[in-house]
Amino acid sequence: MVKWIGPASAFALVALLTADARTSLCEDPPTSPLSLITLSATVMDEKCHIHGSQHPEDMDNPGAVKTFSLYDTDDEGGVIDRMAEVGGGRDLHVVHDRLMRHVEALPVDYCKLTDEHVDALGYLMGQYQKYRDDLLRLRADAKRFRVGLMEQVADTGLLPDGFADLEAEITYMRIRELRPEKVMELSPNCGWSTHYLLSALRDNGAGELHSYDLVDCSLKVLNAVSPDLVEGRWHFHQGDAFQSHLTKDTADSFDYFFIDSEHTFEFATRIIDTLFRTRRRDLPLRGGVHDSYNNNDKPSSEFQAFLEFFAGQSGERRMFTASPYKSMPFYATIMRIREELGVSSGGAEDNVAPCKWTVCANGMVFFDLYR
Repeated sequence: MVKWIGPASAFALVALLTADARTSLCEDPPTSPLSLITLSATVMDEKCHIHGSQHPEDMDNPGAVKTFSLYDTDDEGGVIDRMAEVGGGRDLHVVHDRLMRHVEALPVDYCKLTDEHVDALGYLMGQYQKYRDDLLRLRADAKRFRVGLMEQVADTGLLPDGFADLEAEITYMRIRELRPEKVMELSPNCGWSTHYLLSALRDNGAGELHSYDLVDCSLKVLNAVSPDLVEGRWHFHQGDAFQSHLTKDTADSFDYFFIDSEHTFEFATRIIDTLFRTRRRDLPLRGGVHDSYNNNDKPSSEFQAFLEFFAGQSGERRMFTASPYKSMPFYATIMRIREELGVSSGGAEDNVAPCKWTVCANGMVFFDLYR
């Protein structure tokens, strides 16, 4: 009886995970389910620990000293296997990679996958199969774009955002599949997420992107590094979006909402009241909210506002996130699907996103609401 994800194909696993099959497969669940991953004194499997330290005021400083150690302990708490110990922000992604490789070697309790997880896995499996070749080309182009982006921001003090590979690929595939005519992006920062959105619209052969930000870093980067991607499909608006551009009258004009802005309950409420509540009820609400599950399995204060809004709506809705903090079995299955298709090995050496100084948490929540 199969009880967890092992060496077997993730595709075979997803095929087994119907509601009836899962009932029989999970009658005798694993005795040591994987605990939640965090980066602060968290017990992984009752023996494997990862500890970290960093001053709060240094969170956005790539040069700030950070120390992390990953190790196993015996029953008395003594260290028996030290797998990683590094210092300095530039090495954080190395520790994360070693952590994830250790974690993925452990039994993953897929009995914790919900019906919603299984539905989303079936959807994503089909999308990765359909867009595999396009994703390989996209990743190669993103690596080229990353080099140019880093050169452009080298002297600005600005850091690329933590828009990770998995959520970037899912965003790309959703734009390809939904084929929106008009996409809204809140706070593109230096244009990393913008590159994925524009690439999807280009590959669709139609659609335009409207990006809103207080800073023009994305404008400078994209015009310098990928001017062909910009021409005819991108509109950048600088300033407070809700003072000069986004009003209740514009709520119906967008087909997809990409939200990665001020991560507060109050700002999310402003988005909801201006764009979501006033939108025609016969129009679906589709998009994603970034940084929703970055540190643990509790939603951010920003996404809590969206959850409360969604809960009050009638009609069909679907939400999922690839964040390992929310569901390690879900994350691990997607990573294996990518690996089996040859999209990515999932290791730090194969990471495309410029997340040198932050752990790319894949914390975006994707939502579809039909009222």
